Amino acid sequence: MTEKVTYHNLIDQLKQSEKDIGIRNTSKPNLTTVSLTQDLINLKVYDCFVFTKNRTSIKLCFLQYEHHLHFTRSPGTLARVDVSFYTLGIIKTKRVYPHTIIQPESYADKLHDLLFNSDIKFPNQNEFNSKYYLSTENKDNLIDSFAIDTMNYLCNFEEVYLELRGNNCFFRLDKKSIEYNQVIGYLKFGFGLCDLL
Repeated sequence: MTEKVTYHNLIDQLKQSEKDIGIRNTSKPNLTTVSLTQDLINLKVYDCFVFTKNRTSIKLCFLQYEHHLHFTRSPGTLARVDVSFYTLGIIKTKRVYPHTIIQPESYADKLHDLLFNSDIKFPNQNEFNSKYYLSTENKDNLIDSFAIDTMNYLCNFEEVYLELRGNNCFFRLDKKSIEYNQVIGYLKFGFGLCDLL
């Protein structure tokens, strides 16, 4: 089954189970200022749903984007455009945060930090510091407002991407498409974040 068919099936299942799991289709947000989506070519918000539990809401947006593959063959270059999908969650936070990006630390991030000392490290948080690369516009404000419980929570997951901006938190668990049975995992993660942020 192709990724596009899987996503069509997911959206159909969510629309059919609106009453069963407390979701509703909602308007598509403008994501042009969200850093987590800046590197995506021809980004399109495919569909969006809001889940509400105990007056806390999580918006799940299903995104479609293109990536270009180039193959070199004599005498020229062939290009192929593939379409991929992934899920972005959006929640409101209790606190106001400076614009902050938290993502798995790559080798490129480690090298950049080694050369420019750009990664923010929290005292006594070795697991979090080694797993995640963190950049923010206001280090002191973030260190004062970002709780140890939040860092411990994030360390329980393999691949988390977070963007904090004011009272908004954008998150994704990876850049892969998800299936219907994985929606509950996204929601559990999002509600856990709501409790902490």
